[in-house]
Amino acid sequence: MGQACAQADCPSKTAVYARMAADNDFRTTIARAREAQQHAMIDDTIDLADSATPENWQVVRLRIWARQWRAAKLAPKVYGTVAEPANAAEASPLALLLQQMQGKALQPVADGDT
Repeated sequence: MGQACAQADCPSKTAVYARMAADNDFRTTIARAREAQQHAMIDDTIDLADSATPENWQVVRLRIWARQWRAAKLAPKVYGTVAEPANAAEASPLALLLQQMQGKALQPVADGDT
């Protein structure tokens, strides 16, 4: 928003935010534009990663992280993190296999064992 509003022919950030507060259609348009902007920024992270060198990989990593963080904040439905349920680890195939190997997993009952 800051870069767009810094141009001479654009309204100030205050004016844009005031209109967003007053106009639902305008607010929806801005939300769609921000989501599209995040898609473009995430697409750019591939180019950033590809351009990394042994000398600048930490800077590139920080730039990628910053773009991912911003995308998660401005387009959380697409790029936000989803919290796992408390028992998700218990139900994962790897966890079940480990439990079975340790003899802690429930074993299916055969028809003749009941």
